Amino acid sequence: MRRHRKGQSTVEWALLLSVLVVAVVAASYAFVPGVSKAMKDAGDAMATLYTTGDVARP
Repeated sequence: MRRHRKGQSTVEWALLLSVLVVAVVAASYAFVPGVSKAMKDAGDAMATLYTTGDVARP
């Protein structure tokens, strides 16, 4: 009886871990394009600052 409970809790932890992994993967697909664009914009602004000395103002 005791081994059955141990196996059950192991399965519950495995299910919880798999749900968390799926959530992290889904969040990365949702946020990567926005973060990538923000990093590119920041890099472009830094390149403009270093080459011209002017701060680009929107």
